[in-house]
Amino acid sequence: LSQGNLYFTNAFLTETYVEVLRLNTTFRKVLLKTQVDMPRHLRTCQPEETKCQSTNICIPRSYLCDGDNDCGDMSDESPTHCGEQQF
Repeated sequence: LSQGNLYFTNAFLTETYVEVLRLNTTFRKVLLKTQVDMPRHLRTCQPEETKCQSTNICIPRSYLCDGDNDCGDMSDESPTHCGEQQF
């Protein structure tokens, strides 16, 4: 893959940034890092978080079953997490 005088050899997408290994105009390898905003459906929540069912946002587990619609789709207040509790 090339663009102008840049010749890209590899690109890696991680949770928060893209690493690109490229050859510059003198064909030396250069590592570039760029911040990216991962699409919500590809994000991985932290261990202390849970992902909302349809909005794909990560919320703290402590927000589950607290009576507030933190997810925007009520999945954090669903019987799956809360049983048959009433608020």
